[in-house]
Amino acid sequence: MSVRIYPISTGQVRVKNSQLLRAFGGPWRVMGDPHWSDWLPIHAWLIDHPEGPILVDSGETCRACTAGYFPRWHPYYRRSADFAITADDEVGPALMRLGLRVADVRKVLLTHLHTDHAGGLHHLRASAVYVSAEEWRVAQGVGGALRGYLAHRWPQGFAPRFYDFSGPPLGPFPRTCAITQAGDVIVVPTPGHTSGHLSIAHKIAPSSQNTAARPRL
Repeated sequence: MSVRIYPISTGQVRVKNSQLLRAFGGPWRVMGDPHWSDWLPIHAWLIDHPEGPILVDSGETCRACTAGYFPRWHPYYRRSADFAITADDEVGPALMRLGLRVADVRKVLLTHLHTDHAGGLHHLRASAVYVSAEEWRVAQGVGGALRGYLAHRWPQGFAPRFYDFSGPPLGPFPRTCAITQAGDVIVVPTPGHTSGHLSIAHKIAPSSQNTAARPRL
């Protein structure tokens, strides 16, 4: 059976233009920029796999558009992020439009824990959610809050599983974690955006006829 990958838009965000370009100055440069970017999609990704549906990230929640959702003391959320999301944009309704029940999603692979990737976790309480141990570590406590992690918005009792990066090298990546029994969906560490950030790779067998399709959303 083939593997299909579907993009899911969970609303839109705009940020400061300077956030789109790496340069000296870090967050202070971004927060001091008066110019907004165009509206950008907030994506999650559905991997339709023979072993069961796998979701990469959970997108954002429409609560991000309501007053008081983000901590008012945090300068980034107060000055440098603007969201446009409806309840129908959230990952739960989006999966239903693809003909899936949320309970059908067996695994959720988080690339990192920023709110636009973890905001829809409340839809996925029955799924096994994975995150890197490093990402979990840096997201904790006061330090995590200062870095922009919204631990108080994660589902009550949220206890993700950690990736086991004991797999063999893949290309330039020295460590891997196979998520499927077939070994064709691989997680690789890609620190940068956050220290615990990771990416998902799909190993395509030479004889396979895998395809990627865009559904109507």
